[in-house]
Formats: sequence, C-alpha cells, structure tokens
Amino acid sequence: MQQLPCLGRRSPSLVSPLAALIAAVLLTAPISAQSSAGGAANRPELAKAASDLRNLVTAQEAYFAEYARYATDLSATQFRASAGLAVRLLRPGTNGYGAELTGPAISGSCVVFVNLPEAEWPRTATEKKVFPEGEPACDGDGEVETVRWASSARFAVERSLAQVAKLQEQRFGRTGAYAASVAELDGFRRYPSVTVTLEVTPGGEGGPGFLASATHAAYPLNSCLVRSGYGPWYRQAMTKSQRRRPTTELQVSCDDFAR
Repeated sequence: MQQLPCLGRRSPSLVSPLAALIAAVLLTAPISAQSSAGGAANRPELAKAASDLRNLVTAQEAYFAEYARYATDLSATQFRASAGLAVRLLRPGTNGYGAELTGPAISGSCVVFVNLPEAEWPRTATEKKVFPEGEPACDGDGEVETVRWASSARFAVERSLAQVAKLQEQRFGRTGAYAASVAELDGFRRYPSVTVTLEVTPGGEGGPGFLASATHAAYPLNSCLVRSGYGPWYRQAMTKSQRRRPTTELQVSCDDFAR
C-alpha cells in the first residue's frame, strides 16, 4: 500500500477554515470513474451509509464550533444513524476521531476520519481501504483507494487556484495591481499539502498579468496552472507531467494526478 499524507494534529484556532474546506470537499469533490473489480453492489444501502457518515462529520464540526473540541460520545451531537445502521467512534479524541459504520445489508464496513495521524486511520473491514479526511469509504462501493486520493489531491489543487484567480481579479479591481504572493490575498484559504507559487508582471506594453501554479505534496510530479494577462510565460507555461497549457485566461489547467 502506498503511503499517503496525514494532515497532522489540529489546534482549535485552525479548525474553522479547515472545517469549511472539508465541507466543500464533501459537497463537490469528484467521484472517480474507475471502479474496483466486480463493481459496487447494493448501492442504495451504501449511499445511505456514506450519507450517514457525512452527516456525522457535519454534526461533529458543528459541535466543535460550539465547544472547541470534538464529541467523544455521539449522543452529545445532533447525529443519529439511519434505521438498521450502527455507527461507533474509533479512537475518539477532542482534536480528531474516526468512525465505523456497519449494517446487515453492508458486506464489510464503511469508515471516515478527521484529523488523525496516518497510523490511526480506520480502514474498512474487507477491502482495508481509507479515503481522504472527511470522505467516507465503504467496502463494495467500487472506488479504488489510490484513485480516490489522487482525485482528491487534484480537486484541492484546482480549488486553490480557482481561489487565487478570483481573489487576484478582485484585488486588481481595487488596487490596479496583482498580488505577488498568496499571503497578500485577503480571504485565501490554504489547503493542507498544496503549495501555490505566483509570478507577476507589472504594467507595460503587454499590460499586467499573473501566472499561478500549484502542486500537492503527495503528487510532486503533477501540477495545475492558471493565468491572466501577459508575461514571459504567456505562451510557454505548461503543467509538469502532461505539458498542458492554460490557453484561456482564468481557466485552471491540470495534469491527471497519478504517482
């Protein structure tokens, strides 16, 4: 099994921005088109199970927002499992937790985790897999662990650059200049393990412009790009592995993430 990145321990002061990012991933992260052998069986039950675990994460984040810690007893939250499904916390702690869901119609189990070190990530009972933080993994769901992690990493990189593009244009509208670093972008929310670099050109014959590139720590050979305006990189800038070029302004271009 390939080693995958851990988000590390979380302090209460960092939870609110990260909780929002987890919620965004839960709502909009792409589902892999690749499936494990045999496909997904009993999809309605698995969909209900995954929905329960997403609701658990939402309830725990609401609890943390109020008490600055996670609940170690789910009865203290607003979460209630669907009829016929049983959910238990694994390695419960005030700063992170795992959860396992089982039911008579599920062959194996479903798991999810938030803010646990890699050695403590829960894995499904049969396929022994785990998906990125906050994303439910189920035996028989047809998803491949390595593909799901790659999809999640690309999503985080794309979303980071989409933020940069939006905030850069807002800043240019206010000040007439682009930011030279993400630290200058008010409201930028950083994804763990994503590194963003900026190149900026001042006004001149071609006008001002910027190029933003981003990589994920777990997939250093892959990258995404977004640009606006002009610069020495206008025609030459390409992604790392598949040499893709951002041909349209403010459109993110990405490699297909893989090891």
